Amino acid sequence: MRKSCLLGILTILGLTFAYEPDSIFIKVTGKGFKNDLGRCRLLLYASEKGFPENSEDAVLAFSGIIIDKETIFEFKTLPGIYAIALLHDQNENRKLDKNWIKAPKEGFGFSRNVKVFMGPPEFKEAAFNAEENTSLEIKMIYLQK
Repeated sequence: MRKSCLLGILTILGLTFAYEPDSIFIKVTGKGFKNDLGRCRLLLYASEKGFPENSEDAVLAFSGIIIDKETIFEFKTLPGIYAIALLHDQNENRKLDKNWIKAPKEGFGFSRNVKVFMGPPEFKEAAFNAEENTSLEIKMIYLQK
């Protein structure tokens, strides 16, 4: 019941944006969260600049709740090449916390479910072409238990 309510609210909010004749909808479902604590941050990038953590370089940034270890975002944007980073901000400090060797202590995930090895992926690895309405499922990754 809570998921459908959240989806309805996000849909209503999305429909209140100014109408863009060339706009498309993107739906992102984040799955595999360790818990429902904190918030999930979605960062949408149109280039490699700032990807995947600098929210100031993202073309869109959202924060959403996690219910039953899952979250859903729906939004409008213009067609283009994008990459998405999901960050599980468990303590709601608006950043991805890291340990002393700079490894993430919180969960994260990327469009195209790019695997990580010795650091975050490059923009081109996570990039997808959004020419029409797009639905993505992103699986969360946790390096620490």
